[in-house]
Amino acid sequence: MNDGLRVLHLIWSAGGGGAERQLAYLATGQCELGLDVHIGIFRGGINLSRLEASGAAVHWMSSRGTRDPLIVPRIARLIRKVRPAIVQTWLVQMDVVGGTAALLTRTPWIASERSSGAHYPKELRYRMRKILGRYADAVIANSPGGSVFWNGPHVRKFVVPNAVAMDEIAAAVPAADHFGGSRVVLFAGRLEQVKNLPNLIGALVPLVRSADVVALLCGAGPLEQEVRRLIDAAGCGDRIRLTGFREDVWGLMKRADVLVAPSWYEGHPNSVIEAAAACCPLVVSDIPAHRAFLDDSTALFAPPEDREALSRAIAMALHDQQASAARAAAAQHRVAEWSIGNISAQYERIYREVVA
Repeated sequence: MNDGLRVLHLIWSAGGGGAERQLAYLATGQCELGLDVHIGIFRGGINLSRLEASGAAVHWMSSRGTRDPLIVPRIARLIRKVRPAIVQTWLVQMDVVGGTAALLTRTPWIASERSSGAHYPKELRYRMRKILGRYADAVIANSPGGSVFWNGPHVRKFVVPNAVAMDEIAAAVPAADHFGGSRVVLFAGRLEQVKNLPNLIGALVPLVRSADVVALLCGAGPLEQEVRRLIDAAGCGDRIRLTGFREDVWGLMKRADVLVAPSWYEGHPNSVIEAAAACCPLVVSDIPAHRAFLDDSTALFAPPEDREALSRAIAMALHDQQASAARAAAAQHRVAEWSIGNISAQYERIYREVVA
C-alpha cells in the first residue's frame, strides 16, 4: 500500500511550454499512484485546468516579477508549511530560487533538466543554476544530452523520458478535413529560433508551389512576425498557414501526412513524440535528441542547416505513403512505453531512492 510520500513541485507558471505540460501529466499520474502531491506556482496559463484537475493541492504564491527579492522567502515559507519529503523544481528560474529555498530549509531537492544544456546562453541565472545544482540531491533529465550537462563527481543523475498522454492521443478524433485532396504537412511547436523556422519555410516554398500541398504551422512565440513576413514575401500565405496555438493538435497529427521537426537542438521533443504516438509520419532534423529514440526505420532525417535536403525528405514522405506508414507504425510502437502511468512510477522510484 502506498504511504502517500509527499512531494512539492515548484514551477513559475502553468503556461504552454513542454515542462509545464509534463508537470500537469505527472501530477495526475503521481496522484493516481497515491502520492501526496503539492504544486507551488506564481502564474496561471493554459495548463492550469489540467493541474487543478490532477488531484494535487495547488498553492499560489505572489511576486512582483521574476526579480522580486521576496520570492525565495515565500517559497521557503511554503516548504515549511507543506513539509514535503522532497522538492522538485522545474525550469531555470525555479531551479535557482526554489533550489535555494530547498537548501535553506534543508529539504531534499531534485532539479529538472528539460533541455540540452550545451546550448544554454551564458547568462548569470544559468551559471547560478549550474553552481546550485551541485548541491541538489539529484537531477532528473529527460534526455541523455541533458544529463551530460550535469557531469561532475558530486551530481546524482537520472534520465527519465517525457510522459506521453497515450490514452488521450488514442482517443483524439482526426481533425475535420478542410483541405480537399491536398497533402498536409504539419509543424507543431513554439515559434522560436531553436525551431529553425526560416529553413523550414525555405524547404516548404518549392513544395507548395509545385504540388497540391498545404503546410500548417501550429504554435506561437517570439518569431511569429518574422515567420509571417517570410511566408508573405514568398507569396505563399494561402498554402503555408500560421494557425496559432491549437487545442486539437493531436487531431491534426492524425490528419497530417507528415510532421516536420527541423530544430537545431532539443531536449526531449514533445511534438515529435506525440506525433509518433498518433502514428503520424515523421521528418526530423538529424540531431542527437532525435537520434536518441528514432532511427531510419522510424523517421526520415535531414541536416538542420540543409533546407534542400529537408525539402527532399518531406517530398519523399509525401510521395511514398506505404513506406511512411510503416515508419510511423514503428515509431508508435517505440514510444508506447512512455505512458503517464509508467513515467510517474519511474519518478516515484527515484524519489524513494533519494529520500532513503
